[in-house]
Amino acid sequence: MKKADFINYQGSKLGIIDFITSGIEEINTSSGGVLDLFSGSGVVTSNLLDKFNVVSNDAESYASTICQVFSIDKKITSQQYDDFYNLYSYQKNRLIKQEKLEHYINMEDLALKNRNINDLINLYDNHKTIWSNPSKLDSETLRKEDKYNLFTRYYAGNYFGIKQAIEIDSIVYSIHNSEYPYKDLFFSSLFYAMKECSYSRDGHMAQPLNLIKNSNRAFVTRMKSIEVCFKQKLDQCISELGNKRKHKHEVYNLDCMQVLNDMNIMNKIDVIYADPPYTDMQYSRYYHLLNVARKYNYPKPTISKNGFTNGLYTEGRFQSELSQKGKAKELLISIVDKAHSLNKGLALSYAYPKEIENQKTDRYTVSIEELINICTTKYGVEQVNVNKINYNHSNNKNKSKKEVIEYLILCSSKPVKNNININKIKSELSNITPTNKSKIYNTHLYWSQKAFNISDYLIKELTDEGEVVFDPFLGSGVTVLEAVKNGNNRAAIGCDINEMPLFITKTICEYSLDKELINELNHFKKEMKMIDELYKVNCENCNNQVSIDKVVFDKPIRNKNDISINAVSIKCTCGCKQFNNLELVEKQMYKEYTYNIVDSKYNLIKNSKIAVLDGDVISNIFTSRNLKALDELLELSRKYSENLQRIIVYIINSLLHQAKITDTHSNSQWLLWIPKKNCVEKNVYSLALKKIDLFLKAIKDIEKSYSNTEIVKKYEELGKNKAMLLRMGSQYITEQQIPDNSIDLIITDPPYLEQVLYSEYMQLYKPIVGLSFNLEDEIVVSSAKERKKDKFSYYDNLEKVFNMCGMKLKKDKFMCLYFHDSDLSVWHNLIKSIYDSGFAFMGQSHIKRNVTLKNIISPKKSLNGDSILFFMNTKMKNRYMSGKENIEEIELNVLNEAKYMLKTLGPLSTPELYDNGLMELLIVNGWLEKLAKKYKSLVELFEKSFYWNSYTAKWSL
Repeated sequence: MKKADFINYQGSKLGIIDFITSGIEEINTSSGGVLDLFSGSGVVTSNLLDKFNVVSNDAESYASTICQVFSIDKKITSQQYDDFYNLYSYQKNRLIKQEKLEHYINMEDLALKNRNINDLINLYDNHKTIWSNPSKLDSETLRKEDKYNLFTRYYAGNYFGIKQAIEIDSIVYSIHNSEYPYKDLFFSSLFYAMKECSYSRDGHMAQPLNLIKNSNRAFVTRMKSIEVCFKQKLDQCISELGNKRKHKHEVYNLDCMQVLNDMNIMNKIDVIYADPPYTDMQYSRYYHLLNVARKYNYPKPTISKNGFTNGLYTEGRFQSELSQKGKAKELLISIVDKAHSLNKGLALSYAYPKEIENQKTDRYTVSIEELINICTTKYGVEQVNVNKINYNHSNNKNKSKKEVIEYLILCSSKPVKNNININKIKSELSNITPTNKSKIYNTHLYWSQKAFNISDYLIKELTDEGEVVFDPFLGSGVTVLEAVKNGNNRAAIGCDINEMPLFITKTICEYSLDKELINELNHFKKEMKMIDELYKVNCENCNNQVSIDKVVFDKPIRNKNDISINAVSIKCTCGCKQFNNLELVEKQMYKEYTYNIVDSKYNLIKNSKIAVLDGDVISNIFTSRNLKALDELLELSRKYSENLQRIIVYIINSLLHQAKITDTHSNSQWLLWIPKKNCVEKNVYSLALKKIDLFLKAIKDIEKSYSNTEIVKKYEELGKNKAMLLRMGSQYITEQQIPDNSIDLIITDPPYLEQVLYSEYMQLYKPIVGLSFNLEDEIVVSSAKERKKDKFSYYDNLEKVFNMCGMKLKKDKFMCLYFHDSDLSVWHNLIKSIYDSGFAFMGQSHIKRNVTLKNIISPKKSLNGDSILFFMNTKMKNRYMSGKENIEEIELNVLNEAKYMLKTLGPLSTPELYDNGLMELLIVNGWLEKLAKKYKSLVELFEKSFYWNSYTAKWSL
């Protein structure tokens, strides 16, 4: 189906279509997809489909309906054709009887045959409509009854005759009740028939004509049959069906900015064609009847201060801001800005009077000079070319021709090296099994450590060698470590407020490469055996001296050393596994030791959320023996080189979570918490021995990966395999540390409100190994009163970081953000801040993971695994707009999408539903804010419609 002549369209480009398509070809050098942003009658779309993949969009439902016809490639069978008309004939006869209009139709036929205008006027005056009998006929009643009599009771006697209105209603009934996939074709053919039979100027349907003043026209139009015109157009279309197009076609019925902000759509196109309204005359007034037919929802009449409108308009008619002088220019700037920020070509049509001295321009919303200036300001003069052609426009009364110049403003996108395909990246990420386990990464522990192979993939896909990768929340150091390793050969910048993240990165990239390290570490291993003396007892079976492996005990009161030992594990050569002299063991565990390095009286900050009590000290969460063992390890290291001392600190860091009093699984996410029952003390010497062996095994891999790596102090010193580490709050980074427009990729995992209190957890390390931390500059929510860290300060500082990222990251480059939270209000605040900072959302990908340290309390409500959000830096402040849909429509759309996912993919977990489509749907459509006002999380919505299997932790239909 190729021709697009269903309606008479204001400003149709049919007469200059070659001029338009050749201009688009000029800037579409890669023959990529084209977005027809204001598709209207579909003329441009239908012609572009011969050469390109096309996405058609229009805010008006009639326009998107017409464009859908160009995608039909299957012929209607004779059976389908007959079924439709049988349904139509049945409904037409039924409707005539239902509305008791047999006599009216006969009288109308007679008046038309005799050309008696007075009889026709009298007939229509007696016919009841919502306009003539509002007290007896109203839209709400008609909607409830739903008798398919909309046009009969709205537009019979004004725009159409009584018989014509009945035919329209009957055709709509047949379309609605047909099981065949040709609804858009049937509606478009109906639009053609309505245009042909409408009693108005040029088929534009702005308002019905006066019967007395235009009686001749009344007889001509009223004697036409909607049924005949419909069949004529339908038969013509059917004859053209069956030739499958070579190019893909998608159609949307959205606001223009919604389309431009939807990266799932924009990733498919290279050029945007925009033919916006030029004047302050709303297009919808000319085609409102087509939308009424398409929606068929018995709309309320529009009532002005003078009563019903002359055009008999109804409520809900689309009012384009492009036809409002106060808003048009701002919206045009937004369209051009968005096209440029996405590096898309833009072809902009605009018709403007040829002789502005003699022709009125007061109704134009912007001048042609203003529009060209908008384009050149954003794209640059060298990237903009203006094509012109003389053309004659008919005015809406068709009395004269108006000479205009049709302008086609061609804005070329700049070629992008290694054009990024986010959909491809998302697809490939789904096939990667994420891991944070390797010989190198096994040597240390950090909360929420990200999969190194995911970071490695993103760095390779989104940057070239020598480019700079930045992580403003360095954490475990994965981003920097993957960027600078041999083979990847990027430069990297990492920033964190605490010493440990920088220390981890320096240890792997610098301290581990010392030539004497292996010899020193092996010698240290031998000497540290004396620490095991703290755990020695005589086996009660053979009297041989053995080491205690672990002690399981109860400690009911956190700040008292009154314990009750449950079991003591040993491994004797005689086979004995238990030691029963519990009194002796208790004395060893809580003997009064002297500490030379460890600060055993270090005060912890009270915070009940992480189990820290008032007056708590570090010794409350360690046994005295284990603190002494750690102290002796550190003291022994002082005999060695400064470099080995650092390595021992690194090794102790990796085992502290096991050396403290822990539970039987040693996997608690609360580092400062201890249980009351079944507490565990582990042998620090054994722990250290294992960690040193792991480190020794990793050294070869470290040398292989980081032999060329260098830590530098200034940005100017960066280059391949070089890293710069900053210790400060990222919200305070300025040009002095990192120049603007100097970063090629950002990968980061920001703090999630109060989920992980990084700086407070550092209290475990500071009194032992001396690594310092920063409470003041941390971006977090904490219930510790003295910290004064609430949600307001959290969002304020996080937005400062995003603003900084927007300045440092180059235009059109990407920020990959790890983020997971079920709370919809948190999502809304996050996305709003990022948009305000000049970023555009490009998509989201779910990264599976066995365990998460950021929220493992409830499998139904928590989001295990990771979610990566992709944002592109547009260098333009983007106001995150809420969608126009109401909460009921949003709920329905979300549930329908979730049902589709569950139907096609089977049972899914909460994070899989969030990450594999629903959050993208909410973000792109601007639904987060409205949904967050009613629901804390999507789980509340899921619980209304889906089944939760607590055993599999998945939802199903």
